[in-house]
Amino acid sequence: MEKRIRHVARRGWFGLSARLLLLTIFFVMLSEVFVYAPSIGHFCVTYLQERIAAAHLASLALDATPDNMVGDALRRALLDHAGVHGIMLKRPSSKALVLSNNMPPAVDESYDLSQGSFFRPHPRCV
Repeated sequence: MEKRIRHVARRGWFGLSARLLLLTIFFVMLSEVFVYAPSIGHFCVTYLQERIAAAHLASLALDATPDNMVGDALRRALLDHAGVHGIMLKRPSSKALVLSNNMPPAVDESYDLSQGSFFRPHPRCV
């Protein structure tokens, strides 16, 4: 009888309920990865697109002026609103520095959001 009780007590850790608990934990964690990882990538891409949109709006303010120039206070306000040190428009025909501080810092990184896809996300968003 004592042998049977020890056998049942030892088997309790690896019984059906313990295996179901472990499988449940495993699949919940796996589903969290499948949901959380794409949401991080989506957040990062959305953040970069919002920064580009803010910079584009700041550059459009220059188009409204006849000589494409703005005062120092408005320039600082546009750059602060966009959260950047400088705005450069890149067109197929040319590049033009549109707005900048007096001496912007050196460019550390450059991003091209047109090269990302679902299975190959942008390197900044990984």
